[in-house]
Formats: sequence, C-alpha cells, structure tokens
Amino acid sequence: MLPYLLSVVTALGWVGAIVGLVAYFQVSRGRWAPNSIQFQAANLCATSMLFLVAAVHGVWPSVAANIAWMVIGTQAVLMIVRARRDARRNAEYAERAYAEPTYSEAGTETVFAEAGAPAEPLVDHLAVPTPLAIR
Repeated sequence: MLPYLLSVVTALGWVGAIVGLVAYFQVSRGRWAPNSIQFQAANLCATSMLFLVAAVHGVWPSVAANIAWMVIGTQAVLMIVRARRDARRNAEYAERAYAEPTYSEAGTETVFAEAGAPAEPLVDHLAVPTPLAIR
C-alpha cells in the first residue's frame, strides 16, 4: 500500500477511536441514551473506521470484533428507526381515531368525514332514483 494511503487509513483509525470514546463518554455522563440514534450512529462510524485500520494492517481478531460490532450497531439503528416509525404511525392512528367526526346527510345515507375535512356525500353525482323516488 502506498505510504500516504497508509497514513490516511491510520488517521481514520485515530478518528474512529476518538469518535468511539466520545460516544462512550456521552452515554456514561448521561447526555446520550444507549438506545439513542446519536450513540448508535457514532458507534457505527467508529467501528467502521477501526475495521478499516485493522483490515489494512491484517489484525484479524480486531477485524472480526469490528464486524460483529457493525452488525450489532446496524441492528440497533434499524430497531430505533422501526420503533420511531411505529410510534409515529400509532400517534397518527390515535389522532384520527379520537378526532371528532363531521356528519353530512346524502339522501338516506349518513357520511362520515375526518375532522377538518368537508363532509361530502358518498355518491351524490351517481344517485339513481329508486321506484319510491320516481312517484
């Protein structure tokens, strides 16, 4: 490997080590939660950079540990993203479920609309006269 590329990889390793230590410090001081996206993203960045250094230098036990660390970090980020998405969906559902419906009469059918939306008949332009309505 070219000497300047080796220097770049080594510098990235130092950055990764510092990022990992800062993340650990933030969690230890209570500034970040262990299940926060900030902590997990910092861990993924740190382990990716440390993995690169270990792979370039052929330190295979460290490579294996960093691969495991990346898999765990990726899984944690996916779980956080899914939990946030589910919480958002549940909040939207609860908002719609407990909203005041508006009512409108269209012939003999009562039509329900979401709160804030104009109540419109279901099929006002397709109304077909029934035998009772023809008289």
